[in-house]
Amino acid sequence: MREPPTGAARLLDTRALARFVDALPIPHVAQPAGTRPSHANLEFRIPYYRVVMKDFQAKVHRDVAPTTFWGFNSSCPGPTIEARSGEPIPVDWANDLPHQHLFRIDHSLHDAEADKPEVMSLVEKTLFASIP
Repeated sequence: MREPPTGAARLLDTRALARFVDALPIPHVAQPAGTRPSHANLEFRIPYYRVVMKDFQAKVHRDVAPTTFWGFNSSCPGPTIEARSGEPIPVDWANDLPHQHLFRIDHSLHDAEADKPEVMSLVEKTLFASIP
């Protein structure tokens, strides 16, 4: 294994970390943010959820400092949304990610040109999902 140049940051040797010492993350169950009129019947109110995409700090191993994640409602994996078959679930997906990407961007890649925003979200609206 080559030594890094003098003054360069040392990479983490993951082989030196104790294995299987941290529990796997269990996503929390999302709670409705409120209620809204149903699309099927405007007199009937149904719960809706708000999920925010944002950056946050979390640990990936007990022996490693916290690192930056991009996730949903400050968790990775994101929250679990409990649903019943045949009932639509409205979800507001909100982008609260920083405007500057945490990694360098290769602007020679398609759709990552220098004139495009560094951070783009594909979902910034309310979606209705229905479980068959």
